[in-house]
Amino acid sequence: MAYNPKAKVFVFTLPSNESSAVTDYNAVIRHVAALYANVHLIDLYGLYCDDYRTGLLAGSNNGHLIALAYNYESVMIEKAINNYLYEYYKEFMAVPYA
Repeated sequence: MAYNPKAKVFVFTLPSNESSAVTDYNAVIRHVAALYANVHLIDLYGLYCDDYRTGLLAGSNNGHLIALAYNYESVMIEKAINNYLYEYYKEFMAVPYA
């Protein structure tokens, strides 16, 4: 952050299972996002957890996804970021360029 202290940083929760490791990780990510004004949380767990329990992404915790599932996951992440930017657009009106 020393190079560009006004840089916008995005962090993501894990949308997968409810294991203690994922729960702990998500708690830390939420805590870090709350510490800094320029760190923005995209809560994939809150938005898309059900997609990882059923359907195309089910069972993704046991290894890699199939190609179609990776594509689906990238579309979900893109949608989550776009929705966040639309909701909090005022935060990004004057993004500095390095």
